[in-house]
Amino acid sequence: MIDWLYESTLDISILIVIILLIRNPVRRLLGAHVSYWLWSLPLLRIIFSNKFERPEVITKYLNVPETDDLIPTYTSPIQPSDIQIDMLAVIWLTGMCMWGLFKLIQNIKFKSLLHEYADNISVKDLLTTDLLKNLSNDIQFKHCAAIEGPLITGLVKPTIYLPKDFFHIYDEQQRLHILQHELTHAKRKDLWAQFMAEMFKTIFWFNPLVHIAWHKFQQDQEMACDHQVLKHADSQTRIAYGQTLCKGLSALLTPNSLTFFNHKHERFIMLSKHKNSLFISLSGLIIITLIAYLTLTETNVSFTDKSSETNGQLISYEFKEIPLTSIAFLLADASGGVENFQNLNLLNGITITAKADQVYAFDFFDQLLKDHQIKVTRDGKDWRFSTT
Repeated sequence: MIDWLYESTLDISILIVIILLIRNPVRRLLGAHVSYWLWSLPLLRIIFSNKFERPEVITKYLNVPETDDLIPTYTSPIQPSDIQIDMLAVIWLTGMCMWGLFKLIQNIKFKSLLHEYADNISVKDLLTTDLLKNLSNDIQFKHCAAIEGPLITGLVKPTIYLPKDFFHIYDEQQRLHILQHELTHAKRKDLWAQFMAEMFKTIFWFNPLVHIAWHKFQQDQEMACDHQVLKHADSQTRIAYGQTLCKGLSALLTPNSLTFFNHKHERFIMLSKHKNSLFISLSGLIIITLIAYLTLTETNVSFTDKSSETNGQLISYEFKEIPLTSIAFLLADASGGVENFQNLNLLNGITITAKADQVYAFDFFDQLLKDHQIKVTRDGKDWRFSTT
């Protein structure tokens, strides 16, 4: 679990940073709905915890040029003890439970407050004919004296709560804009998206990037909803919508709910930039698919392999007082045989005691010779020994 948490935290942190960097230009160029889609990527990373492998597009084994450079090897870093891992798990689970309990209590108190001060509203008196056509039977409407701005809450049975003076503060057109916005949230299942984001934040409560991303996600969600409401609207309707947005008060401390008047400044700026185009939507899907491909997949492991002709095959060996000439004959036979040994007598009287695992045969042999001031020149089936 700790390994999964560590790897997932690294991946989602990278994704969040990418999204935070590109969401503004993406929103300006392609629309608020595309920047909202970007937030699906961290969630997909958690759902598909094992990355998909990319298609193999390059040769897996590559030859590298000859070199005398040695690559240093190091021992693995110190691994945490089981006790340390258990402590990390306890801290993470404790923090997750405390955060989840805090959000649950907050939500219960908020719902109790709404229920205490709420009264039912006649839907027919509230909605126009056009809105009634697309109205789901599961959605309820209530007046509530405990709120200053309209909001929608409830996963299973969404309820739109309106302030007591809703009909006095807003004219008919403004009421239409507000209700269209809240009903669009219900139609798009934005409350479920918010719930998933809350669960995500609960799991990664310790990551400050997740808390920063939460506020940006809410902002993009509201702007995407505006985009949906206004995608076929003319300029006059957009202006009126903006005037409605500027008139209301932002709702504070409203857990698991969506309100019309949150993030007003950013949304007002975006009202004139909403674009409805199949080309733009497809472009957004392509960009998100590309980012997902690069971040939610892993490359195949590629290996570099020295040429077997010059470095021999990988071998494991253990020699105890073995004549160096015998090793030369052994390697010669393994490489296909040698017809001519020149100056083999230079190896006479030298015995070897050594052990290694998975080394290149000729590299190993060259090192043995070098230790005794001897070198070998291999030209096909002709081997020539000389002193260094």
